[in-house]
Amino acid sequence: MKKAFDSVSLKMLEKALERIKLPMSTKKFLLNLFNSRRIKVITSFSLTQEFTAEDGLDQGEVVSPLLWRIFYDPLLYEIQNKRKLGYEMSLDWPTNLNYNKFQKMS
Repeated sequence: MKKAFDSVSLKMLEKALERIKLPMSTKKFLLNLFNSRRIKVITSFSLTQEFTAEDGLDQGEVVSPLLWRIFYDPLLYEIQNKRKLGYEMSLDWPTNLNYNKFQKMS
């Protein structure tokens, strides 16, 4: 989850905001917070040079956790409500090598 906020595409965030039927003015306001933003990073020596941020949400922005949840809600819902997600592993464990006998373990 270290880079979770960076993984949010603004185009896909727009679709997620449309999915929950957010008013157009609110949607534009939220997207404009992150679109073509200029950033400086505070270091122990000084501020870095300004650069234009790419896709993603800013960590530390007050609204970022809410937008992250809106963005990932369909995926999280599916994971919680589907029983047969994931994979199964099994192994044929040799029980008697002389007679080529195996036991299936899963």
